[in-house]
Amino acid sequence: RLVQCPTCDLVYVDQPPSADELAQAYHVAEYDSSEEAGDSAMAYMRALEPTLQKLVRRERALEIGTGTGIFLEHLSRAGFSELAGIEPSSAAIAAAPAHRRSWIRETIFDERDFAPASFDLICCFMTMEHVREPNSISQAAFRLLRPGGAFVTVTHDYRSLVNRLLGSRSPIIDIEHMQLFSKRSMHYLLTASGYANVTVHP
Repeated sequence: RLVQCPTCDLVYVDQPPSADELAQAYHVAEYDSSEEAGDSAMAYMRALEPTLQKLVRRERALEIGTGTGIFLEHLSRAGFSELAGIEPSSAAIAAAPAHRRSWIRETIFDERDFAPASFDLICCFMTMEHVREPNSISQAAFRLLRPGGAFVTVTHDYRSLVNRLLGSRSPIIDIEHMQLFSKRSMHYLLTASGYANVTVHP
C-alpha cells in the first residue's frame, strides 16, 4: 500500500520487503534497458554540466545503481580518473562491455565499502525509488563526499503534470517503486541529510 507523508510529501510503501528480499530480487532480475540507458546517460550528462563546473576536483566518482556502467564511461571522458559503480543485477553487469566491468561491483550499496570523504561526485539515477531507505542512501553519500563534492540524483516526480494526468495509470505506479518523490520531498530529504546549496528542478 502506498501512503503519503503529510510532513515531507513523500509517497512510500508502508510495508516494504526486507533488505535480503530486495537484494535477491534485483540479483535475479532480467535486464532489457541498454538502449534506454544510453539515451538517459547522455541526458544526465547534459543536466549535470553546471554541477561539474562547480566541483573542486574531478578525480573520484561513484554511481549507485550503475546498470551497465554507461554513465561511468561518460564521466571518464569528462576527466574522472577513478570510477566505481554499484549494481545488484547480474544481468545488467553481464550486458556491460568488458572494459566497464572492472568499475562495477555486484552488490547492494553499503557505505562501509568505501572510505569516508573519498568521492568528488556521487550519482544515483532512477534508483532512489527502488531502495528501502532513501534517507540512508542520502546520508551515506553525504559522508562519502569530499568537501566541495556533489551528490546528484534523478527520480520520478509524482506531482509532474503527466503523472497527475495519468493518476494510477502512470507507469511510475509500479511494484518495484517503494518511494515516489516530488520536488518538495526531494528537497526535504537532501536538506535533512545536511547538504548545502540544494537545487531541485525538472
